[in-house]
Amino acid sequence: MLINDPDNLSQGTETAVSDAVWGAPTGVQVTISSGGAELPAISAGDFFAVRGHSNTQNNGLYKETGGSPTTSSITADKVTGNAPVAASSEAVTTLGDSTDPLNIFYDVATREVALIEQNGLSSDGVLGNTVYSKEMIDWKDDNFLNANAPFPMLMIDRDAGKAFVGQDAAGNNSGWVWYDNPTYSIRTRKLLRNLGWTEVTDTGAFDAIYFCALTLGVFEDPANDTAYYEFGDDKTVDNTVDFDFAGPVNEAVPCYQRLADGAINGGTGVAISADGRTLTRSDGGNWRTDGFKVGGRILLRDCENPTSDGSVAAVYGSGAFKLLSVGTGVDGSVTCGTPADATTGFDFVDGGGGNDSVIRNDGGSWLDEGYFAGGVFVVANSGSNDGTYPILAVTETTVEVATASLTADTGDTTATFGPFDPTGSPDTSVNAAVDNRNGVVLRLRVRDADPTGKTYAQADLDTISKSELGNLVFSFPLDRHRAGSRLPAQ
Repeated sequence: MLINDPDNLSQGTETAVSDAVWGAPTGVQVTISSGGAELPAISAGDFFAVRGHSNTQNNGLYKETGGSPTTSSITADKVTGNAPVAASSEAVTTLGDSTDPLNIFYDVATREVALIEQNGLSSDGVLGNTVYSKEMIDWKDDNFLNANAPFPMLMIDRDAGKAFVGQDAAGNNSGWVWYDNPTYSIRTRKLLRNLGWTEVTDTGAFDAIYFCALTLGVFEDPANDTAYYEFGDDKTVDNTVDFDFAGPVNEAVPCYQRLADGAINGGTGVAISADGRTLTRSDGGNWRTDGFKVGGRILLRDCENPTSDGSVAAVYGSGAFKLLSVGTGVDGSVTCGTPADATTGFDFVDGGGGNDSVIRNDGGSWLDEGYFAGGVFVVANSGSNDGTYPILAVTETTVEVATASLTADTGDTTATFGPFDPTGSPDTSVNAAVDNRNGVVLRLRVRDADPTGKTYAQADLDTISKSELGNLVFSFPLDRHRAGSRLPAQ
């Protein structure tokens, strides 16, 4: 059953243990004992939590793994934070027992919020607003939380994209984040319903953006029909991803993910081609494994030449560079920018006393490709107009650069244009984010009345009259009645 009442979320019954002893751990597993049999009464496989230990490594979320828990001895794995350490008898508080198991946990040391599938919380999930309400209640009523950690999130208006995890109502960045751990089947993000959000680091950077995919319509076999989604537009590979749960969709999906510092710039750095269009890494990493897709975007930060740094606030322009190719394997390349147009070409315009400009005639868009005022415009293969120019202004069809920069030329069919300043290549400081906010396709393949036949349904941003994804709920009409329009990628 979907949880929509904060009273159905619980941190679990508190148990005061005056003589808790941590034995010698084996990795993350440890036996906790109590000579006075004061440990919580739990069942095999239950999660519980510990607070108040003098060694902070012993505080956090645990999962019973010994198989025979008693109030005198529980063998468990430490799930959040660092591995436990041996410790002599001392007083602690535990959360959760068989009468009232915890199904929400806040680790104040690691700043992680976990949703646990027990005590009525199932794969049906919980409304995002309900979790927010529960947090409000707990920070009001739980003195320990109030004293030891700032509030986990800001949610002024969920429907307006104002859900930020890791930031409080005053705009302070706290570093709180949802907690997932596949080893212990903890899938907090996937249990949240009717919620999109942005994850903010303790320095204020946007670490990830999740949109909520919600489908409107009837699935022919909701117990077995599983929809799937696809970022990018590369039909030469299978970039489809199944949703986690069968039936009508209400799941969060990351559409923007900030890679960790150093994730792409190891080895000798990232080489930038002379035409400003291609980035080649040397660290043994794989662009595709990192999540970059043809038709998606790459957003750069910390570039040695900051004119290539993008802004997460914008999806089109402002440095969200559209990927035209993504190489396979390690130490591959990605290509952005604008290839030559052999049909209509590009017009170089001498503006006289005003700005010079380049006008495209191919129906494409400079903004869509990622160029932005303040960025650079690298012209190659044009002859007299080759060079790197600061962009003064840009529209869909026109890029403006400084006066007296260009020589007039109409219909140039060999010129290429790039957004990356090649000066000083390779770049050893550049970092990146995977940015797929520019589009997604949802598809459903269901069996129709003919036992040997199939029907297909598909919806994308155009279907719902949206231009970009964000930390919102997006409702897609996807059901058995929208069949046969287009086939999914195979």
